[in-house]
Amino acid sequence: RVGGLIAPFYIHIFDYSGYRQNERSIIMTTIYGQRETPCVLVDFDVAEANIDKFATYCKSKGIASRPHIKTHKLPVLAHRQVTAGAIGITCQKISEAEVMADAGIKDILITYNIVVRQN
Repeated sequence: RVGGLIAPFYIHIFDYSGYRQNERSIIMTTIYGQRETPCVLVDFDVAEANIDKFATYCKSKGIASRPHIKTHKLPVLAHRQVTAGAIGITCQKISEAEVMADAGIKDILITYNIVVRQN
């Protein structure tokens, strides 16, 4: 289960603090070979560095960022984005927003038109 949804794949987040880049590649190859597929492997150090770089850029330009979670769909990374300075997150579907809300994300924008039948 991923964020309250049954996932058709496995997600593993690894912290490689203290490892050199070539050691990371060996570890990823070894770990991937031991997992059922399809699976997603996330190098958390790289993800955090990217989040921090984007947050720093936005802050330097006075941009209030609201990243879309479509690329990761992981509450742990959405929380990290908010902690880094995002004003909230963006979701495409109500089901994605529900997962993020259940995980404690407070400011969620749904960018898909929600249409209901008029009475």
